[in-house]
Amino acid sequence: MKNKDTQAWEEIINIPQILKVNSQRYGSSTAIDSVDGTSYNFKELERAARFLASMLYSAGIAKGSKVAILSENTPHWTLSYFSILTTGATTVPILPDFRGSEIITILEHAEVRALFISGKLLSRLDAGLPKEIELVINLDNFQVLDVENGKIVPPKAEAGKLEKLNPSNDSFPGEESFYQAEPDELANIIYTSGTTGRSKGVMLSHLNIISNAKQ
Repeated sequence: MKNKDTQAWEEIINIPQILKVNSQRYGSSTAIDSVDGTSYNFKELERAARFLASMLYSAGIAKGSKVAILSENTPHWTLSYFSILTTGATTVPILPDFRGSEIITILEHAEVRALFISGKLLSRLDAGLPKEIELVINLDNFQVLDVENGKIVPPKAEAGKLEKLNPSNDSFPGEESFYQAEPDELANIIYTSGTTGRSKGVMLSHLNIISNAKQ
């Protein structure tokens, strides 16, 4: 006979539901942390992801939207990733060692509408943003950045210094709005490093990734 944990795992059909189940199962256990001391337990991570998702959702990000993440490896990369997928949108992770021109090409090719970017990498986009991008969020503290004449206005906060996102309540939308992606819907578009020419996008569904996780 299957226990409740096994049954819950087998019923998962999309990536955000993994976070939901683990939040219920592990709660106060550490989910992600970094050398600077920024740490989230599973409950905090799920709550923060839903809070960010509600912000994206209110800006019109939903199924069919593409949202890029341009950042070094930090706990906030993971938080951004889950928040995007929670809305039903598709993530477009961009390697932090790409040049500015390569980043612009990816943003245009993937038809990205919103961008999470760390303060340390803002200078990669000094040349300007594609006009399709409607929302830019500082991944260090999740503040919306101003864009003037197609260029990002640098934030006043110290670049790269993480400020933990810990919403004080659960007053934002819940399951009726989120966690609804079907298994075969697009989760990620991952661009190659382009060593043999222009970067190519690899398309992965929720099922592609969940199948690997269940093995």
